[in-house]
Amino acid sequence: FQLILYENGAIRIQVLRGDGSQGGASTTGLENFKATRGLTYACNQSDSLHDNLAVLFAPPGGSTGEVQSSLHFQVRSAADLGVNTWLTNTATIATLQEILPRRAATLINSVDLSTSNVQVSQSEVNVGEALEYIITLRNTGLVAANQASFTLPLSNVLTPVPDSLACDSGQCTVAANLVQWSGALSPGTPVTVRISAKLTTILPDRTPVTGTLQLSDGFGQLYTIPSTFLARRSDLSASSLQIIPPYADPGATVSVALFVRNLGSLETTAEAQINVPAGLIYQPDSLVCGTGACTVEAGVVTWRGNVAPRGVIPVRFQVMAPASAHYGDLFTGTAVVKDTTYGGEYPLTATLWLARSTYLPLVLGPENQGAIKATGVTDRSFTPVAVIACTPIPASAIFGPTPLCSVRLACCHPEKRWSAHYDCHC
Repeated sequence: FQLILYENGAIRIQVLRGDGSQGGASTTGLENFKATRGLTYACNQSDSLHDNLAVLFAPPGGSTGEVQSSLHFQVRSAADLGVNTWLTNTATIATLQEILPRRAATLINSVDLSTSNVQVSQSEVNVGEALEYIITLRNTGLVAANQASFTLPLSNVLTPVPDSLACDSGQCTVAANLVQWSGALSPGTPVTVRISAKLTTILPDRTPVTGTLQLSDGFGQLYTIPSTFLARRSDLSASSLQIIPPYADPGATVSVALFVRNLGSLETTAEAQINVPAGLIYQPDSLVCGTGACTVEAGVVTWRGNVAPRGVIPVRFQVMAPASAHYGDLFTGTAVVKDTTYGGEYPLTATLWLARSTYLPLVLGPENQGAIKATGVTDRSFTPVAVIACTPIPASAIFGPTPLCSVRLACCHPEKRWSAHYDCHC
């Protein structure tokens, strides 16, 4: 045998070869010089010594460094355990300083249908078209789900295609838009269920249509699997009405322009009516339209025609502001665009403001904590006027990429008394 003494007070006894009785006729331990205190590992205890044995006597807090040891054993689970049962083993490691619990768990009789999914054959479906639902059922556990089942309520905007329901195994039915399946799901053997349905209800373009499948494993676990597609049709909501230019002098002629715009995926037949703004004078023979037919009668312009997907149809005519009108008068035009194939009405408005035009060769700079000052301003007759703009704006808006800033101009010409509000880029 061998004794190893460590500086921290630890003592290791190492036995190369045990005696014939394997410790039954010997004592292994420590004692003080007077034999009044001691610590015994074994005294006349059979099987306490064996070849290549090491016994460590460590003082409180002392050790000889990191030690690793592995313990292996096997267990057999009880035969009557249910599915998805967790078994947890706990090991307790006791040291002089603390007790360390360690745990390991394993899942017994697993049934897992979480990787099952529902796919639709198209992410976008036009009204009148059919799509296919593809349901793939998977069991990644170890135990068969012999009583598995699902229900899939199809949206009421869909109509199942006759004789389109099919399943690899089990029993599948469809009645009143409710798809049902029941059967066994063995581990590693997927089951596929298919059904086609037609979009038969007209919805606003890009309306999400969602279906939710409820899948049961037969043991109390329920899985919810959603699926969604977008219902498509024509979409005239981006149509617009404009008066060009929106500002004019009395007696000026301007254009009224309607743009019938289809952002949808289907061609449609549309109708539009534009009311000539009250107080403005329609200019004869000025009506033109890109395609379709357009007429004017009793102050109402009417257009009818087809609009292709992502197509724009312009309708234009001219009106004149009366010479007797006054600066500051406001005229409003209205229009209604109707989708006569798939439904929907879209009211539109545009305005004309009679306003004095003034040329403003401005030099703008920051002054007084972000206010701006304008110099060198002339009116249309190029008569110099004294103008100061005093609308506070952030200094950063003057020199960086900016939105519009508001500038209030006041005329100080002795023979003119007016003020106006202009929008300019700073």
